[in-house]
Amino acid sequence: MTALPFAWRSLVRQPARSILGVLGVAAVGALLFDMLLLSEGLVVSMRDLFERMGFDIRIIATDQLPAGSPDIRNASMLAAKIAALPTVRSALTIRTEDADFATTAASTNDGSIVGIGEGAPPPWTVLRGRDLRGSHELVLNQHAAETLNVEPGAMGENITTRGLPILELAPGARLHIGEAAVVEITGLRNPCNQLDNVDERLLRQVAMKAEDGSIIRKAGIMGIVLEGGIVRPGDAITVEVRNGRDSTSRRIVTGDLPTVTAEKYTVLESLELVNVTPAIRSERNIRSEQGVLIFKLAAEVARATGLQEGDVILAINRTPVRTAAQVQELLNVRPGEVIRVYLERDGQITFTDLVFR
Repeated sequence: MTALPFAWRSLVRQPARSILGVLGVAAVGALLFDMLLLSEGLVVSMRDLFERMGFDIRIIATDQLPAGSPDIRNASMLAAKIAALPTVRSALTIRTEDADFATTAASTNDGSIVGIGEGAPPPWTVLRGRDLRGSHELVLNQHAAETLNVEPGAMGENITTRGLPILELAPGARLHIGEAAVVEITGLRNPCNQLDNVDERLLRQVAMKAEDGSIIRKAGIMGIVLEGGIVRPGDAITVEVRNGRDSTSRRIVTGDLPTVTAEKYTVLESLELVNVTPAIRSERNIRSEQGVLIFKLAAEVARATGLQEGDVILAINRTPVRTAAQVQELLNVRPGEVIRVYLERDGQITFTDLVFR
């Protein structure tokens, strides 16, 4: 008996088993088809994500690991040519050199120093402290910071000012910083042996002798906090000097920070936005080329939405955002509607869902 008559006889004699077999095959086929559609959807979603957010490509001279690869000749010229391609946002040259970090007078640790060129945001995310502001500074990774026993504020420099002659201010002068913070100066900071608790070599770096024998002190001033408050980069400082019952004040504004001088746009009455420009990207270490920076927002709005000051709004419901006016338009939704806001936060892409009531 051939296969076809045998199958027909089995179908007639055992219809229930045959129906179950057909249903099983149909279910397996449906599952396979569903998985095919799902995989195609994931491919489309990932492609859309990469096209909107971008991705990094590392170019090295050989197929070795980056640390063991030789230098690329004329790297700056090559990076400029790559950056000129229409599908490339930016190109950054990177150079790695071996280094020895002296943890004590007799002990060293192996490590590497990474130097970067100009033209793109640096390839790291600052977890604590601030980013580089000059060629004489270094950014340490977490392991190096723990090995060298250093951290932001370890020597007490909690606020860095510009345009303020702090060494000329007398004790008792008050600094009104931002909207609410008030710090009263108590005196000059004199480098002392307490720095040895951080590193036994630090004192020699902040207190040294000049050629004429005078002492050079690299230090700031000390103060006590009279009124607490939030201090942001670019905040103005009002100096209040007291003379008996009389007092005079002078307001000093840090006008050279791009986010301070940029035009502000207010959305939803409590969300202050700034359009991202190349200067603001450099100041805030923003990786995305376009977007809108959240410059300031009320504390209750931050708690309710999950948004934070310094976030960069990249897209709303898959619509790329380029201007603050566009944010205002995209947030004009019906009550109860859910919108998804894509953000860059600390160099990483994330999102939050908002519901307007």
